[in-house]
Formats: sequence, structure tokens, C-alpha cells
Amino acid sequence: MTEWALGDLRPLLDDLLGADAVRRRGLFRPEYVAALRDGQADPGDLRRRRVGEKLWTLAALEGWAAPLRRRPGARP
Repeated sequence: MTEWALGDLRPLLDDLLGADAVRRRGLFRPEYVAALRDGQADPGDLRRRRVGEKLWTLAALEGWAAPLRRRPGARP
């Protein structure tokens, strides 16, 4: 998952989890997401593969929430 997230899937993740998008929505800590996008694992993670799993989870949440934000009367 990490190789995919940092490789072929990277353009999609850049759109969903880029610095400007993360700051604009205010759901996640931008510095944490940036570290994940750079392939940096948390110090407590035993396996680097967790980076990809975390990126995928954040991207899935963003993809799910996007249509909700576009509804009339939705908060930004």
C-alpha cells in the first residue's frame, strides 16, 4: 500500500491531501499529513507499510466527505 500511495497513486493523493487542501478543510494536521506524504512513519510504527494505510484512510475520508461539502447549506 505504501509503495502504491507514494508511487502511482501519488497524483490523486496530492489532490486530496495536498497542503492547501488540508489547510482549507481543517480536518487534519497539515504537518502530519505532509510527513506521511513524504513517506515518514510515526516513531512508534514498527512497519513502514502503515504510511500507505494511513494515507489511504485519509484519502477515503476526503473522497467520502467531498460530496457532502458540495450540498446546499453544507458548512465548508
